[in-house]
Amino acid sequence: MEKENQRIIITKKLLKEGLLKLLKKKNVDKITVTELCEEAGINRATFYRHYSVPVDVLSDIEEDLAKGAEMYLLPISESGHGELILSLCRFIYENAEIIRTLIKNKSDEYLTKLIKQFYHTLLEFRSRAKELDGYDVESLKLISAYFAGGAYYMLKAWITEGVKKTPEEMAVLIMRFIDRFI
Repeated sequence: MEKENQRIIITKKLLKEGLLKLLKKKNVDKITVTELCEEAGINRATFYRHYSVPVDVLSDIEEDLAKGAEMYLLPISESGHGELILSLCRFIYENAEIIRTLIKNKSDEYLTKLIKQFYHTLLEFRSRAKELDGYDVESLKLISAYFAGGAYYMLKAWITEGVKKTPEEMAVLIMRFIDRFI
């Protein structure tokens, strides 16, 4: 039983790696199962045991990335917003190649959700600290969406346009923005 699980893990890993290679050349909707199987060195029958279409593999990649972000950010989520921002920037930097590929293929909804959730958490911290007195829950949601959108495009430009900033420098920029406007 354990060997079978190991084989499934390896098969899915090969398919994910193969898809990421192909996504650098074309969009997921243009990638065929045959093409993906050839790239991954997997036969079609094996592919169909785990997935229906290449988009399913892409969904798994996004899910893996989201879980990775959660695991990366959870241990420090209560330590303060500075550490949280720095960890978010480090996670994005360490996963830049995958994130760039997903953005290029308009498959970055998970990143938007991650940043929005991050900002909502940040606003809750600030609210608890009485720094955001007077804002109701609905207002905090809107403020969170506003800042998440700005942070998303800032981080997207950093990753996709080759801006030469370290995760630490990006965290400082974001902190200045937050401290000034929130």
